[in-house]
Amino acid sequence: MTERACKSCGKPMLLVKNAATGKWLPLDARAVVYQVDEDGLARKVDGHYVSHFNTCPQAGQHSKKGRG
Repeated sequence: MTERACKSCGKPMLLVKNAATGKWLPLDARAVVYQVDEDGLARKVDGHYVSHFNTCPQAGQHSKKGRG
């Protein structure tokens, strides 16, 4: 796992290998993930990360689908 800044937006991200595909996967390094329980209360979930493709404003520049 390596921490780097996104070349597009500059936000910190973690680069990890996807176990299913073997490809590099950028994750938000400081994302906070919440789970909402049956009572409607939100609790922080440790050890969970969000794909940087979901939060980067320029994600389309790095996707094969977004290039054209």
